[in-house]
Amino acid sequence: MASHRRVDAARVSLRDHLLVPAGLDLLKPGATPATRDAVLSLLALVPDPTTPAPEWSSLFVELDKTPVIARTFKERRAVAAKQRINPPPALRKSSFCAAPPAPTVDAGSGGAM
Repeated sequence: MASHRRVDAARVSLRDHLLVPAGLDLLKPGATPATRDAVLSLLALVPDPTTPAPEWSSLFVELDKTPVIARTFKERRAVAAKQRINPPPALRKSSFCAAPPAPTVDAGSGGAM
């Protein structure tokens, strides 16, 4: 369970400290479209914050200034949310956790390994 908390904390940190500020910068005029799309695609994959920071709200204000980009971002978020609930068949039994399997305890050993 602790490893899941670390992963969640890492995703939150990635979202709040890297992707949201980068997304805000890349929504400014003159940004490279491919870079903007790549960052916004990653941002669409991470879950929404439980208590949104002002930067998160600012991101949506800036997105709304460019309806085409906002629509694409919202569509990507909708697909990601749907796939979190019901993953594609090819990924249903996949595990992306690189942690080694937990050691098994022999029932006859009294819990000793």
